[in-house]
Amino acid sequence: MLGATLFLFMFAENSSGLGMPSLQRIYVTMCRLRQSLGFGVHSPYIYALQTDVFRERRPYYAYRAIDRLSGPRYARVNKLLFRLVNHLHPACIVEVGPDMGGSLQCMSMARAQACLRAVRECAGHFTTAMLEQVLPPDRPLDFLYVTHPCAYAEIYEAALPLSGPRSVFVFKGIHASRKRSAWWRTVEEDAARTGITFDLYDVGLVCFDRGRPRRNYRMMF
Repeated sequence: MLGATLFLFMFAENSSGLGMPSLQRIYVTMCRLRQSLGFGVHSPYIYALQTDVFRERRPYYAYRAIDRLSGPRYARVNKLLFRLVNHLHPACIVEVGPDMGGSLQCMSMARAQACLRAVRECAGHFTTAMLEQVLPPDRPLDFLYVTHPCAYAEIYEAALPLSGPRSVFVFKGIHASRKRSAWWRTVEEDAARTGITFDLYDVGLVCFDRGRPRRNYRMMF
C-alpha cells in the first residue's frame, strides 16, 4: 500500500512539473492513472500517442533550450507542444492569445520549416477571417494552440471551418475555472464536428480525423 502511494505521489509530481503536487492533482491523477499508463487503451494509435508523446520521458535535444526559454512555469507544457509537433509534422501552426513562455518558438524547434503565426490581440469579436489572414491560401489549420484566458470558445468556433482531417487544436487551462471545465465538456460532446478528444488536465486536445472511432480520453502527461 505504501509503495502504491509513493508511486502515485511521484506520478502526480512529475505531472505537475512544479514540485509538490496539490491534493486536487493527486486526486485527478489517481482517477486517471490506469488510462494514463496505457491500460485499457486498445487503439495502437492512441497507445502510441500516450506512451511516445504524452508521457515520453527521453531527453530530447531541444529540452535545454526550452527550459531556458520557458522557465519553470511553462516548460512542461512547452515540451509537450514540442513533442506533439515533432510527432504530427503540421505544416501550419497558429498560436492565439498571449505568449506563454515562448511556446511558438519552442514548437518551431520541432518543425522549423512549418508556417508559424501568432495572433496576440483578440479584443472584440474573434472571427474566422482573423485566422484566415495569417494562414497561407487554401491551407487547413493543421495545429492551433489557444492560450487566450477568455475567448477560447469564440476562437474554437472561428477555427472550426478551417480544420481538416489532420488538424489538432490544443487549448491551455481547460480546468482553470468552472466555466472553462463546463465549456470543455461541450467540446467532448460535440460529436457532430470533432473526432477524438484528450483531456490532459492542464491542456485539452481536439482531433478532427473522423476515420478513427470517436472517444474522449482523460489522461495525465
